[in-house]
Amino acid sequence: MQYPIVQSTLTPELEKVICKFFAEYAISQTGIEGLSDPPISFEIRKEDGSLIACLVVQLFWGQLYIEYLFVEEAYRQQGYGTQLMEHAIEFGRKQGCDFIFLQSMSFQAPNFYKKLGFQVDFVRHGYTKGVSYYYLTKYLAQVSNTKIEIRPLTQMDIATIVTGFANANWSKSASMFEIYWQQQQAGSMQVWVAHLNQQFAGYIILNWKSDYKPFYSQGIPEIMDLNILPSFRKQGVGSKLLDTAEAMVAIKTNQVGLGIKLYAEYGPVQRLYVRRGYIPDGRGVTYHYQHIAPGSNVSLDDDLVLWFVKRLS
Repeated sequence: MQYPIVQSTLTPELEKVICKFFAEYAISQTGIEGLSDPPISFEIRKEDGSLIACLVVQLFWGQLYIEYLFVEEAYRQQGYGTQLMEHAIEFGRKQGCDFIFLQSMSFQAPNFYKKLGFQVDFVRHGYTKGVSYYYLTKYLAQVSNTKIEIRPLTQMDIATIVTGFANANWSKSASMFEIYWQQQQAGSMQVWVAHLNQQFAGYIILNWKSDYKPFYSQGIPEIMDLNILPSFRKQGVGSKLLDTAEAMVAIKTNQVGLGIKLYAEYGPVQRLYVRRGYIPDGRGVTYHYQHIAPGSNVSLDDDLVLWFVKRLS
């Protein structure tokens, strides 16, 4: 027997029936319902009881979901949203949550959440009026099982890398990574990608035949690119990628080299390489791989480089 499809507006009664079915099935499969408590509202109100701001959270399968954050227009940009979010983060810690997650439309507050330490998991584009939908997660400081995974680049990683850096306002070309992947297939280059708690965090490139002539002539491989997304820095990702590249080089030769850009933004990575035992190769700086004679005028940009080497054994 066939039954007709009836279209109607969802009623609270029907919603309860549907939720009951979902809960019963979840319990039959896992032993728990997943939604352990009803939604909780954190509110800021004036003396007369009128609402200034409100945040609604839900414990969902052991983690904290931010359902709604609302601040009355007259009270925005005054710290109320931050105050509520910090309260929710502390609430999540006390509940033993490993992470907090939420969704935000592009015209709402994705940048606000990023400033609070939320990482962009995924962005879905293509909605009406050019709107995009952001999925964000914040891992709590008390998490003890932080896991950094390093593996070779696959062609399927390229879109994730480009999107991840685009979300950090850092442009990366998909075509460039296609070339890297092809060179990796040919054996002239090795690229590793890093994931922190299953989130893409950064990458490193090892060029077996450096374009820097002194390295090329001595058979010194070049670490030519190490980039970590800003929200994943100072968590050991860069060091783990360097460990991986250096270990691979050590199988074939006893030296590895790299070029370091000279302006202030690269100060932290300059210090990192020195701490790891990299020293200048003694040949001075180059511009477009050409050594610069004293008195020359060159631009202080990405092509002005000082070269370093490290002995691995």
